[in-house]
Amino acid sequence: MPMSSPEPSPSYPRTLDLKGMLRRSVELDLAALDILRPESYELHEEALDTVLSFSAGELGIQHARAIRTLVAEGFDPSAASLLRLQFEALVRSIWLAWAAEEKHLLALDAEVSLDAELAAGKALPGVTSMIKALRDVGPSGCFEMLDGFRAMILPTLNSFVHSGFHPLKLRSAGYDENLMIRFLKDSNAIFTMTAMQLAALTGDPEIISPMSKIQPHFADCLPPLLRSSA
Repeated sequence: MPMSSPEPSPSYPRTLDLKGMLRRSVELDLAALDILRPESYELHEEALDTVLSFSAGELGIQHARAIRTLVAEGFDPSAASLLRLQFEALVRSIWLAWAAEEKHLLALDAEVSLDAELAAGKALPGVTSMIKALRDVGPSGCFEMLDGFRAMILPTLNSFVHSGFHPLKLRSAGYDENLMIRFLKDSNAIFTMTAMQLAALTGDPEIISPMSKIQPHFADCLPPLLRSSA
């Protein structure tokens, strides 16, 4: 069924508990899928940069779903760590479509081997460098959005990834539900941007246009940074 036009304001309360946030996150996922139509989804071209961008975006979608599963099961530090991977998959997807050079594409398209793994590790830039590369060549507002997220969430997420202050301290002090709600909102924001990237890769206005309008209907499960851009 086609997605209906977003309501001016969500029908759900602005303040959601963790269970409600998980429910709304699933609804956001389903609404995006309704627009993308996986059963008939097609890339606008089969160029290597487009195909690799799609693969990175699809990986990010899987990360978002895994985060929800981990939060629902109470594996909070693992969910927080995976949030960084979700963000990097989004950045990689956009960077591949707009800023990657041929040497980067070839490094990612090589046959799997130890040598190829080492070569890719040397050839591919990190998340900060990828974001900087999008300053002048990416979609309008893309650099500001990604760089804002990088500054806002990466220091905390790095702590979880490297078993630093946050996961070790919170293991003894306990996890505040509000912290996990915040992480789910961040994950939903990254998911939404990833869905927009996947929509753009189709080149189809009938997919791109409704996806660009999805944010207001899910403002209750998105952070202010993304809501303000809607």
